[in-house]
Amino acid sequence: MEYFFIKINNVVFRMALDNEIAVQMIKRVSSLNSCTSRLSYDVDITCTRIQHINFTDEKFLYQQEPNINVDCYYREIFDLGIFNYQRKEKLLNISYLDSEKYPFNSFEVVVDTILQFIYLIMLEFEIVPLHAAVLAYKNKAILLFGNSGSGKSTLELALLNSGFLFFSDDIAFLDDRNRIFNSGEHIIACSEESKEIVSKSLGITFKDTGIKDSVNKQIIDVNRAMISECEELEPFMIIFPSSSGIKDGAFKKISAKSTFVDLIKLTVSTLFSLEQKQIYIKRIKALSENTQAYRYSWTNRNIDLKKICDNVWELCEQDGV
Repeated sequence: MEYFFIKINNVVFRMALDNEIAVQMIKRVSSLNSCTSRLSYDVDITCTRIQHINFTDEKFLYQQEPNINVDCYYREIFDLGIFNYQRKEKLLNISYLDSEKYPFNSFEVVVDTILQFIYLIMLEFEIVPLHAAVLAYKNKAILLFGNSGSGKSTLELALLNSGFLFFSDDIAFLDDRNRIFNSGEHIIACSEESKEIVSKSLGITFKDTGIKDSVNKQIIDVNRAMISECEELEPFMIIFPSSSGIKDGAFKKISAKSTFVDLIKLTVSTLFSLEQKQIYIKRIKALSENTQAYRYSWTNRNIDLKKICDNVWELCEQDGV
């Protein structure tokens, strides 16, 4: 068992991981640090492989988010592991099986769930996790929001290959100063369809890592030269792509009120406590009021990614970003 550290904004997580989990974690989070000395930390994580687990709550067969209550966050993944975060002690205990019964790579899913808990735990420090891809232009953030199948990853790949820099693929964090932080992950998870659309539209070839995540998305490593060196970004633009089937690829500017409503729908879980929802509402209101937001619709047969990227560049240049 070895100790690893990850820092997001000013919150430090210490993780006691065995070799297999550590290897997968390093693949996901390149900023992970290994250290044997006594460093200060805010949250302690212990991950242990055991021979047998008694699973008790079958609702987790259908529920993919942890239970949230006053004392803890709790989740069972049947035939894999139990994750239990004690809120007062700031301690996440994980017991897992390296089981052939589980249909995916056990180590990868354990790491994915650890990260899910880390993102949720950030709310304990009043730092809001956003389910968004973020591209950087200088010190400004372009945030892409959308449900699965909306075209978020397709646009992310297109913007990245048109000159914008990578900042975050799936999760970003919003603090009380309205600043955006990332998790240290330098990968993009996308569907084969997204890769094919971008390749066809822009003539780009992607290097296949051969790795897939637990929902069968392709993992793409981001070239170091395409990664932003900024530690934090100022929100500048929000884009909501939508694969609605409407043949209309034009950007349409939307109001701060519409932006706020859309962000609430996309980011606030029904499982959050009232206190957590209030934090989200406050931060998202500020985000909506201090950015310009756009929406566009597309179909696989009617999408001009170059035109879309040119639109974003033009908007950045018009505002003197």
